[in-house]
Amino acid sequence: MKEKLSNLPLATKALLATPAAVLLVLLILTTPAIGVPLAVILLLVFRPKLLSPRWWREFLRQGP
Repeated sequence: MKEKLSNLPLATKALLATPAAVLLVLLILTTPAIGVPLAVILLLVFRPKLLSPRWWREFLRQGP
């Protein structure tokens, strides 16, 4: 499955991801008690390095 998704053109990936992203934002805005924990769980699953303090320190040091 991952290989099939990686072979798709960028526009197709964006088209597939946009509705999910919009639904997540709407869920966060309308029901924060469900949406915020869901967003944190998704971050933990897909980008665990974003929750690392070391990553944020390096990111903030880079500057503009």
